Amino acid sequence: MTTEDADDTEHRWYYAGPTLEGFLQRGQGIGVLRAMRQRADPQTAQLVYSCIARDHRWFWQVDSRALYLARLVRDLGLDTAPLVEQMWREGQDPEDPENAFTHVVEVLGQLGRIGHADVVDQVRRYIRGGDQWGEVLDQVVADWPADLWDDLDEVALDRCRDGEVPDGPWQAWKPGAPWAVRHPQIALSVQSARTERRKAFGHRPHAHKSGDELVALLADPDVATRTKTSVLRELARRPPQAGLLELVDPLFAQAEPSRGMPGLTAAVQAQGAAALEGARRWIRNDRPDIAWLGGQVLAPISDVTDIPLLVAEVRRKWDADEWCPYDDLMDALARFGPLADDVLPTLKALWRETPHSFERSSYLAALTAIDPEGSGHALEKGLLDCQHDVRLFAVRHVPLGSKMTRRILRYLRDDPLETDELRAEAAARLAR
Repeated sequence: MTTEDADDTEHRWYYAGPTLEGFLQRGQGIGVLRAMRQRADPQTAQLVYSCIARDHRWFWQVDSRALYLARLVRDLGLDTAPLVEQMWREGQDPEDPENAFTHVVEVLGQLGRIGHADVVDQVRRYIRGGDQWGEVLDQVVADWPADLWDDLDEVALDRCRDGEVPDGPWQAWKPGAPWAVRHPQIALSVQSARTERRKAFGHRPHAHKSGDELVALLADPDVATRTKTSVLRELARRPPQAGLLELVDPLFAQAEPSRGMPGLTAAVQAQGAAALEGARRWIRNDRPDIAWLGGQVLAPISDVTDIPLLVAEVRRKWDADEWCPYDDLMDALARFGPLADDVLPTLKALWRETPHSFERSSYLAALTAIDPEGSGHALEKGLLDCQHDVRLFAVRHVPLGSKMTRRILRYLRDDPLETDELRAEAAARLAR
């Protein structure tokens, strides 16, 4: 995805093409293989550092990079001093608009988890004196063995103002945890704060209303969009509700085309098979937000006759430079196997070019189902992808014919950075 705003030249950037830089930015397995082949080139180290300095994830909340980048730092033998310096520098900005602080903390968290060099000491030093120590401590508690952070309880208490609940390390203070046992008053304060946050997050203003009352609110043109959004979220929790589907078109007429009607997709999906005919009509609509809803609703309930509609929606999104969501569409097309081969050109382009790595497991599964004979290359590269689900699928399905594949499987089996689940799967494949 290219972001080139003529009025914002200072911050303009783009994803690089099919080069080492582009592969690393996207967290692709081929980037790891090329980086290791070019490890003697100083530019390789610089590219890895650049991918840590700027978070290239499409969605920070779901796309993964930390383990991928930590592996590169370790396997290339890179100095971790620039990462520590980045943590201290970026930690001075609590807004963190580019996510540079959180990103480098996640990478350091992975390295510290396996006791890499002096990372543990440097991160502990930041917890003692850094501005955003709470976030770092939270990462440490989540990733590291307890013996590497358990003695920091007094540091955390000393850094809190009187009566202030630490903002971040919830797990360290949960009931029964060593910190909670040693400091019960702080643990009670944390539990109280957590309860209040859960109440606020889970508030359901329309839970007491009947389905007919909710539909009536949606049908009322004088009800604000914000209220209708919360009504739709309530309906998404419930069994199918008569009358909702007849309101889809009026709701879209009320919504802004650029934004759509938040909550509508989930509510319509909850109607199940009853939404099938509507979905087939909406997916053909020239208005992108209506076509998008049609695709999301149609995908899980589609049959073989819907393949042309699903393929057309994939192409529409690709031509419009939309990077997501494709996963539901690809999951649907994967069910039809080679019958859906019309989507292969766009699917292969998505696999190569998307920075939205969270969806790549769906792309790889679709490639394998639709083109089983031609998916071996993608599966081999998937073994080293940044996304755990991609690596796991690749480990389970990659052909075992090449020496390279077996070498990578042994690497994954023996890597302490890898998850226990994936290491076990790699060992099982090698044992066959």
